[in-house]
Amino acid sequence: MPLRVAWLDSLKGLGILLVVCGHQYLPPALHQWIYSFHVPLFFFISGCLFDASRYAGQAAYARRRSRTILVPYVVFGLATWLLWAAVRRPFGASHNVAIPLWKPLLGLLYGNATGDWLIFDSPLWFLPCIFVAANLFFWIHAHAKGGVAGALCLFASAAVGAVVVGYQPFPAPWGADLALSAAVFFGAGYCLRPALDRAMTAAPWLIFAAAAVALAAANLALSWRNGPVDMNSRSFGNPVVFYAAAFAGIGCWLAISRLLPPTRALAWLGRNTLVILAFHRPAGSLVEHVLGRRLWSLPFLSYSALLSWSAFHAAAAVVLCAPIAFAVNRYFPFVLGRRHVADIRREAKE
Repeated sequence: MPLRVAWLDSLKGLGILLVVCGHQYLPPALHQWIYSFHVPLFFFISGCLFDASRYAGQAAYARRRSRTILVPYVVFGLATWLLWAAVRRPFGASHNVAIPLWKPLLGLLYGNATGDWLIFDSPLWFLPCIFVAANLFFWIHAHAKGGVAGALCLFASAAVGAVVVGYQPFPAPWGADLALSAAVFFGAGYCLRPALDRAMTAAPWLIFAAAAVALAAANLALSWRNGPVDMNSRSFGNPVVFYAAAFAGIGCWLAISRLLPPTRALAWLGRNTLVILAFHRPAGSLVEHVLGRRLWSLPFLSYSALLSWSAFHAAAAVVLCAPIAFAVNRYFPFVLGRRHVADIRREAKE
């Protein structure tokens, strides 16, 4: 597997692990740190994979993204809603029973996870948002032609996004308000990809180690100063500090992805991020139900015990996603926008 694919697969694998860990029961400081960059990291990764030359125009790009983003969103959304309606709602927390069956379906249509609108699988909010952000960046790329004009468009998108998120009375459908901010990370990934490919093969290991330490320190300091943030909840804190902390965190994990040797486990995680994103919360709910939902709320539970439980909970959720990923890849590749099983085998060899 070429190095440039190896580091990107490793980064995607690390990114989805951070997403799963961010949804565990963590000490507030650790939760705040992960949320300062883990969602922006995935917008950045999506930008690294962007290639406008493969599409005849905006319509062709939107059609392709519909197959690879919106189809999984609908299929996985309906599957996890059925699981919630049949099992988690009647037998889970009593709060679930008070939520009418139609409300989460309306939330799936609206594409927002605020409140209880996507109670059955809240991480799905990311998919319609990245669809809007990707199409927004395609439009910017096609009309601004890069350079200063493209940078100004992304700066304007960030500024407008910060204002909209700060003052709007309600979330926009499909995360269109968040997409204004997400497009900045998406665009940065696209613009930096050529330089990153060169650096990953040419720069010494020691440079990456020093960069990882320095950027981790910057991310920690900035995220501590900004306080808790959550893109899904439209909580950015100070927008300037939010962007600075997010990019510092992204840079840190870029360096770490180069420092780690390529492994099959990380590569597998990187190739199956969509399935894990969609099913890790329902899988985690199963683990909670089997092992006792209230274990982490015991007053004598120490931070070390809490972290041990969270690590086990995250690992178990990912393991439970593995057979789902196998079934989707093997028997239902169209859900992921792939027409033939041969496409998957070819990806595995790259």
